[in-house]
Amino acid sequence: MVVAPIDNCNALKYVEGVFAEIAIPATSLLFLFRVKAIYNHSRIITAFFGFLWIAIAGLSILIMLGITRGSFVSYFLLTYRWMIFAL
Repeated sequence: MVVAPIDNCNALKYVEGVFAEIAIPATSLLFLFRVKAIYNHSRIITAFFGFLWIAIAGLSILIMLGITRGSFVSYFLLTYRWMIFAL
């Protein structure tokens, strides 16, 4: 949990969500490239991990839905629903 004094909570929420939506699929794409190189471009392995990458890229929109705004007066509380369940 992170608490910081800022002026515009919504702007920070959307900027962080956009960066997360770019970073997570990009990292997964690098993993897909690595798997393809290890398995010599096997069609079955590429199709399986390609499907997983498409799922990750498509479901990354849930990150924006998981970011909520706290009820503090001038502080923005970043909480992720998936982090709460991991604890």
